[in-house]
Amino acid sequence: MGLRYVRFWLFWSLIFSVVWLLPTSQANAKRCAENLRKAYCHSLHCEATASSSHGRACQVLNDIYRAQAGFSIFCDDRTLRLVGPFGESEAAVQNQELARFTESTGIPVRVEGGNIEADLEKLLACGADGVFVPQTGMIAELASQGRLVDLSKFADMNQVNEDFSETLRKIVTINGGLYGVWTSLQTKSLIWYPVEAFAKAGYQVPQTWDELIALSDEIVADGGTPWCMYFESAESTGWLLTDWIEDIVLRLPGAGPGVYDDWVSHKVLFSDPPIKDAFARLGEILFTPDYVFDPENIATIPFFCAFVPMFGLQSDLFGDACLAVPELVNPPGCWLHRQAAFAIDFTAGSDVGYFPFPPFDPNLPSVQMGSGIVAIMTRDTPEGRALFNHFLGRSYGEVIAANGSVLANRNIPSEWYQQPGSALYAEQIRNALVDDGFRLDASDLMPFEVGGGSFWHYITQFALGASIDEATAAIDASWPAAQL
Repeated sequence: MGLRYVRFWLFWSLIFSVVWLLPTSQANAKRCAENLRKAYCHSLHCEATASSSHGRACQVLNDIYRAQAGFSIFCDDRTLRLVGPFGESEAAVQNQELARFTESTGIPVRVEGGNIEADLEKLLACGADGVFVPQTGMIAELASQGRLVDLSKFADMNQVNEDFSETLRKIVTINGGLYGVWTSLQTKSLIWYPVEAFAKAGYQVPQTWDELIALSDEIVADGGTPWCMYFESAESTGWLLTDWIEDIVLRLPGAGPGVYDDWVSHKVLFSDPPIKDAFARLGEILFTPDYVFDPENIATIPFFCAFVPMFGLQSDLFGDACLAVPELVNPPGCWLHRQAAFAIDFTAGSDVGYFPFPPFDPNLPSVQMGSGIVAIMTRDTPEGRALFNHFLGRSYGEVIAANGSVLANRNIPSEWYQQPGSALYAEQIRNALVDDGFRLDASDLMPFEVGGGSFWHYITQFALGASIDEATAAIDASWPAAQL
């Protein structure tokens, strides 16, 4: 028995040493996947139960395979394998959703969580059928290299144009081909508040920016502090403030979605009036006396601590990270916090609610700023085409929507959103999609040197006292010369 396993280990070591020397191509990806499946399933009897000696050996080697390839092995050659930036519970929801596809088509599908950026080359080299990507910048490069499948070759493009907004389609359209399908979206345009305390104080949810400022003044007049604003995030410090600027630019009457798009491509400069106006509006929040809780430490305490002064509780989620937050006798220490929908993860057990980032002019079309997930097809098979047609259709997503995610298809039934916590912002996103007013985070779309570099850095400097002129001129100067 021992000798047999030694041979298996030597055999797999040989396979892996050969596999990772292969150049990446569709032919090699197919050969790699088929050879590994055949060796694994036929030689090691993958179908053996976990309690058997074969099953335990199979599991050990499956763990090795996953480490090497970025996904697990399945002995049914028809199983479609997809990997995304999902935790265990998120992957379970995706698999529950796609079980409905399997039931109707007979095509088995498996979704796993993984590190997309770290494992992308492995996934492409060893036959993953699709990948869910949170950053769309990689799509154009992969498509230009011929490493993605053009969905327009088999999709009903008239239906695609009807179901997905022009903005979303343009991002995944390269040289006339469609190289991805948006599966879910998340809004960042929310302001969180303590519901019970808010009601007891007699405060009203603002419907416009002017009402938001008036509410802030009312809270100050009552002896409170309106805004929770911690934004430290290690090397990413500043992103919370860039989100503020993006929300404001998207809503300003002198800016809006058109200016927002031109700003992303640097046709509108940071030093142009609409963007400087957005900085000034953020300055109203940052620099008005008594508006911000613990202003001396807003850039040094982690962003996820912002709810601690709102509720006066030390969250077990954060360990010692929030110990520097001043202790409170009578919370809320601050009443309002602008943050994305994922903030619900930081507020377990708290009586927290949210309202949409208010417009400057309620008569303008609905807009939302956020992020999303795109599924890209990396192997062209009949089963894969069937699955991606399902992603593009109106039957995909009912289980996902019921679990709190918002679908990118603007024509799926609104009753799919069953969770009270997601129904409101799902409707906001749907309305924005109808008006073509949903935009992705601008800093994510800008060149990384700017969106993940100078914008973060100089917005932080602005919050610490740099002038608008200094900050915006410095960001403009950092824009890559090739893209000016």
